[in-house]
Amino acid sequence: MAVGDALGSTVEYLSKEEIKRRHGQLRDIVGGGWLGLKPGEWTDDSAMTIAVAKGILANPHDPVRRIGENFIEFAKIDHPAMGLFTRLAIRKYNKLKNWQKAAEEIHKEEGLTAGNGALMRTLPVAFMYKDPADIYMMSMMIARMTHWDPEAGLTCCLYSLLAREFISGTTNKVVAWEKTKDTFLEVVPAKFSNVAEKLVLDKLFDIEKRQYDDLDPSGVTVK
Repeated sequence: MAVGDALGSTVEYLSKEEIKRRHGQLRDIVGGGWLGLKPGEWTDDSAMTIAVAKGILANPHDPVRRIGENFIEFAKIDHPAMGLFTRLAIRKYNKLKNWQKAAEEIHKEEGLTAGNGALMRTLPVAFMYKDPADIYMMSMMIARMTHWDPEAGLTCCLYSLLAREFISGTTNKVVAWEKTKDTFLEVVPAKFSNVAEKLVLDKLFDIEKRQYDDLDPSGVTVK
């Protein structure tokens, strides 16, 4: 993951045409990009994912405190790519000493907290937990340390369930997606069922059939 991040950071935010014009095919880790990284350096995506992984390994039953400590330690580096809501959550946590309360306050103040800052770091959940109920609980818990909007956590859950399907041996992407959708809608509690249904039955309808040029990247988990 971190190796791919170090490679891909060079061309982040560039179009296919720009990448081809500047690099042809980028096969070597050369650094640069909009962050001006040194060759081999990775972005906040990998750093935050590693922070989550270490926190889960330290306490898989209740990883929030250890993950939070890792977030705060990473924030000391002042990485230029660290997202706004993550920065705000860390500052708010330093006052409230509660991650969920910090994130909830930010959501009330700012709104629109379904950014991809929670999604980019969630993959360790898929590797550590097998039970869909655990994947749901941990995805939501970890996402809502910084991104309170339920869609942020639900997207993390959906992504982790899909990754779990591939880890478990499913190779057909359509089969994996259909199984994931069914499991996702079963495991999400009633209070978030409307958001969950809109996510998979509306926003991500036919996602497995869409081509690269059909996608419209943005800063939110699902546009």
